[in-house]
Amino acid sequence: MTTSLVPTVSIPKIPAPNPAPLIRELSTVIARSSTGQTVVDMDSLPTHIWQFYRGSTGDWHYGGIFHYEDSLDWAHPLGAIQQLSDRYNASVASVVTRPRILAAATSRSASGIDRLDEILSPEQIKHLLEIFEEKYVPWLNFSLIRNETNPSNSPEPSSSSSNITFINSTSTLDLICCTIASRHLRPSVRSVVAPKLEAAAEDAVSEILFHPVLSESIESIQSLLILALWAPICGGSGSNRRDGHLLLVSAISMAKNIRLDEAPERLSALEYLRSLGHTFDEVQMADTANKARLWLSLTNADSLLCVGHGRNTYASRFRSSTSTSLFPMPTPSSPTLPTGLSEARDTRLDLFGQILDATEAGLKVPLNSLDDVPKWYNDIHEALQRLGHLERLITPLPVVSDHDTFYFRMLVILYRACRLLVLYHATFSARMLFMYAGRTLNLSIFEGIIPHNLDILMIWSKDAFHTTEANLISLLEVDVSLLGTSPDITFHIISLIVTYLVSYKFYVFNLRYKASPFTHDSVNAKCIARCIGVLNAAAYSEDHPAVRCARLIEGVQALWENREEMFKLGDAPVLRPEDRFRVTSKKPGYYKDQSTMQEAFYETVEKNLEMLYKPAGPS
Repeated sequence: MTTSLVPTVSIPKIPAPNPAPLIRELSTVIARSSTGQTVVDMDSLPTHIWQFYRGSTGDWHYGGIFHYEDSLDWAHPLGAIQQLSDRYNASVASVVTRPRILAAATSRSASGIDRLDEILSPEQIKHLLEIFEEKYVPWLNFSLIRNETNPSNSPEPSSSSSNITFINSTSTLDLICCTIASRHLRPSVRSVVAPKLEAAAEDAVSEILFHPVLSESIESIQSLLILALWAPICGGSGSNRRDGHLLLVSAISMAKNIRLDEAPERLSALEYLRSLGHTFDEVQMADTANKARLWLSLTNADSLLCVGHGRNTYASRFRSSTSTSLFPMPTPSSPTLPTGLSEARDTRLDLFGQILDATEAGLKVPLNSLDDVPKWYNDIHEALQRLGHLERLITPLPVVSDHDTFYFRMLVILYRACRLLVLYHATFSARMLFMYAGRTLNLSIFEGIIPHNLDILMIWSKDAFHTTEANLISLLEVDVSLLGTSPDITFHIISLIVTYLVSYKFYVFNLRYKASPFTHDSVNAKCIARCIGVLNAAAYSEDHPAVRCARLIEGVQALWENREEMFKLGDAPVLRPEDRFRVTSKKPGYYKDQSTMQEAFYETVEKNLEMLYKPAGPS
């Protein structure tokens, strides 16, 4: 770790704390998974979870040192998981690099190929467009809008993709759709055409980004949205990954420039006037409705790519107040079920937007001091209540809906992931307040974070653990043949689910000093093993995001499977929970006496505070 070259900051003297718990040292054993791959480094797991220890109700202790320079930023869990995935996959598998970087736009493609029909036959193009329409468009919840020259353009979704007869070999949108759908081709064919498609797609994107005024169009906006959610299968991994959110921000900016954000208000106005007896052309109404759906899809994607990453959403502040009332939604008092394919997608579009809004509200709740606790608790509780209300609406939909059953099941999984993010944020904020409570840090500070006499950290941590367990089971129930079509961020979410699950189990393991604190641990292990199998089966190629997710999950789970090798008690006796804060053992390798233990813990606290108040210096 580099030394900061800044003036020494005066660290406040802290009263001698109560004895710290006996922290077991990590052994030097190199644990390996069942396949022989080296497991994830233990310090990569969120230490603010597994290095915490609980005494009596509301009395929490932390046994680690938080290193800003070499730790993942677990304040933003999805961003941390993405970095961890890149780091781990690069160490255990050969990373397929992108065949080329984003090229500067020229009048002719840098690759010499800029037409779709120069890469694929008409039959192949039609086949890939049908795949995209059938398997990927349901994620977008709007019908693809092509140029007005498209004679078969239909703004309303269809239950069949067989109506795709128009193929525009110069269409950027068709090129992007075929590029993403090419992951479904046979490996021998994909290995030849996928790099060419990506090269042409990158040139098309380059043209859009370098000449936004000339290329601003509905097709360009849709193309950027698609690439923000799905990276081409033959690239975009590790340090070569394209930042999907930057592409999305460009799409949203273009949408604002052509006033696409006004489509929801226009649709609302047209619906109101029609209710008064005015008549309008149905094609105009359908076109306005589909453009409103496109705008809502952009705002949802913006939120999805920001939550858990520490980014500020760009489009949510433009979300119309009428957006959530454009389409009829089911409610507990009036359970209007979606009757058709279009209604089903409108329902998901709206409900997912509401889930993301509630999640954003929960993630914005601060906790800077003990004075904030009452409002912090109330605001988090309100966000969780909003999410709980939405859970009542979405949970039955995979069963009762006649359309898009898989996508409704995935909506339930995404809902639970959002709930986990809010619970994670709340418990993380409380733990950070405990570790870095300004200049008055002391071991009993958590005694003040028990609003309404509730040990809220334990309650919310258990809620998060049970949420991850339920989500893992739900994942095993989805259609494996469609799981691979999920937006790439979905697989980071799945990785976070398992990482949290294992981290919480380590917390309980360290707390109880028991090798198997969970009576149902074998069930968990089987679920995770099956999850790995499901992900590998869902992948369309060796560099599919599902494969990278499966590798990381296997590495994290291997930590738990090797827990007794990685943590050694040495000669120290196994302690009961009630004894762990009254340690007097003088066994080798541990603190010789109580005063030495207190002094060592005091030094740990000083290091934590020094890292907090010292800015990072040049390396």
